[in-house]
Amino acid sequence: FNRYDLNNSNVLDIQLFGKMLFSTDFQGKSLNIMARIREGLSIRAGGFESLRAMARQFHIADRDDSGVLNRQEFDVAFDIFLNCFKIKLSQADKNNLFTHFDRDQSGTVSYDEFVREIRGPMNGVRESFVQQAFAILDRDGSGLVDERDVANIYDVSTNPSVKSGKVSEVDALNLFLTALGGESGQITWEQFKEHYEWVSSSIDNDDYFELMMRNAWHISGGQGWAENTSDLRVLVRHSDGSEEVVELQNDMSLPLDPKQRYNEVLQRLANEGVRDISKVEFFA
Repeated sequence: FNRYDLNNSNVLDIQLFGKMLFSTDFQGKSLNIMARIREGLSIRAGGFESLRAMARQFHIADRDDSGVLNRQEFDVAFDIFLNCFKIKLSQADKNNLFTHFDRDQSGTVSYDEFVREIRGPMNGVRESFVQQAFAILDRDGSGLVDERDVANIYDVSTNPSVKSGKVSEVDALNLFLTALGGESGQITWEQFKEHYEWVSSSIDNDDYFELMMRNAWHISGGQGWAENTSDLRVLVRHSDGSEEVVELQNDMSLPLDPKQRYNEVLQRLANEGVRDISKVEFFA
């Protein structure tokens, strides 16, 4: 199923599926070839990250820096990529693929378009979490966010490489900012989304993607094992003696000063509708 779900929608059109499965026409053959490449990438560690590196190989092969490759340039770069991942395609397959992407019949293909189509897009569920994360950063709705805001809000401690001790939090944050590709300290929605398109391509499970986004950006909610585990939780004591553990749904950018932090938490709890608060205690 995953081989042929090229748009990651978790739904297959029965007619298109038949075309891909049996390669009944030109479109079906092209999609079948792309599906085989994606499957080859998915079963190898770092496969989709290497697909991203393939875009850089294409850029090197693009001698005139035109953003497109002619057939000779395409064959050189593509054969290197196929050999690295031991993906076998016939000459007819490569001819078919080149023709599929040479949509204007100019004898060239856009390598960015090629790589992105092989990668596939995020589905709508995943994109909604990326939009929520960006909205946390883009407070004025300008479509631009400052790298400093990202550094202050992104919870780098949730990064798997940080958890395993492979990289420090500082290095992980710098790598993340570099991957976003912002210029002059500014990051656009398109850059932010493109980064997570690549992250998404290497994650099979929607729930895991949701958990990753909720924890990294402190997005409240989730059910089951996708439930947010990074938002601050506090013990609220009410004046009638009752107690409850409450998740602070917006715990970003809390003051470091203990008194200011306490007062800010009280205000945010009130904004969430928590009433009759006698005391708030923080968990160690």
